[in-house]
Amino acid sequence: MKEKHQIYLASYPRSGNTLFRLVLKECFNLETDTIYKNEGDLQNSVGLGLTNASYFVKTHEPEEDRSKTIYLVRNPIDAIVSYAHYYKREKSLDTNIRTLILKLVIQGKGNPFTGWGNHVSHWTNDPPKDLLVIKFEDLKSSPIEVVNSALKFHNLHNSIPSNAFPPFSYWHDKYPEFFRQGTGGYQNEFPLIARFILKFRWAKQIRDMGYKV
Repeated sequence: MKEKHQIYLASYPRSGNTLFRLVLKECFNLETDTIYKNEGDLQNSVGLGLTNASYFVKTHEPEEDRSKTIYLVRNPIDAIVSYAHYYKREKSLDTNIRTLILKLVIQGKGNPFTGWGNHVSHWTNDPPKDLLVIKFEDLKSSPIEVVNSALKFHNLHNSIPSNAFPPFSYWHDKYPEFFRQGTGGYQNEFPLIARFILKFRWAKQIRDMGYKV
């Protein structure tokens, strides 16, 4: 749970939360926090140590308090396949990735964050005025500009970037297990039946977020 002065960085898993936090730290010298106090070594290795003296708090949960939020959203195919790979690695599962996409993510089995469309609906339906939606694809292509606009949206006007931000390829080369392909690289891994289910189940959310699948 965030404090009154804090801002949620909310997202479905694998939708740019860590990338956004890296830009805050690398370019604006702003620390972040997370509700997940048991985050792995990778979070610390990329320089995202935990602090209570921060404006920004990471969450993937469907929090009741949606005020003062930056909501990060990603093309559902990219987000779902990336999350399936992450989940498979974290749980050491000996499962075909296409099967895992169907059983784990599309059907929602074992997924504590609900499905992609349900997650989007929770955060963006009838949003409060201080909730800002940011697309992962925009963050990836223009990280400093996108983060700077988010800071200004939340009236943090002393947002002068102090450093340039390395391209996504730099983070991919440095931490390939965490920063995998970015955008568009998962189309061939997404089963056709899963695509049909996705379109049928979450057509409105896909359209509202401006995606085509």
